[in-house]
Amino acid sequence: MKLPISNVVALYNILNPAKLTAMSTGDKFKVIRVLRGLRPVAREWDEFVGDTKKRLAPENVAELRKLQKDIGALSEAERARVQEAFGEWQRHVDECLSSAVLEEREVAVEPIGESAVSALLESNPGWDVSEIDIVDEILNAPEPVDGENGAES
Repeated sequence: MKLPISNVVALYNILNPAKLTAMSTGDKFKVIRVLRGLRPVAREWDEFVGDTKKRLAPENVAELRKLQKDIGALSEAERARVQEAFGEWQRHVDECLSSAVLEEREVAVEPIGESAVSALLESNPGWDVSEIDIVDEILNAPEPVDGENGAES
């Protein structure tokens, strides 16, 4: 299955701490296989984000971090300067990551079916609607029919 990196990371971050208590043994193994398929891309992304932050860090990042720890003791102008420096750094990181996160990756993930998704949701009552939507959209996706390309005749 081909998915944008953003969806891979989101689904991995939702499923990794998920409880599987209301699921059958077979469905639990389906979720575990999904996690195995997502893990390499999620870890690669985490490394990429870390490398990006490191490489785009301002030359005086150590000084800025020290000032940030003592932010309460700084003057208003110094606080503004520190906050602006961190904000500028974050804008550069976000700009770099914004296009990369949309790239698609092939992941070894198969839909697990509606009953397994329902049991997964029952096992995790604390999930919010956006988390449920991601899980349902990816793991309850219908299998494409051979030769079907989505175009209408």
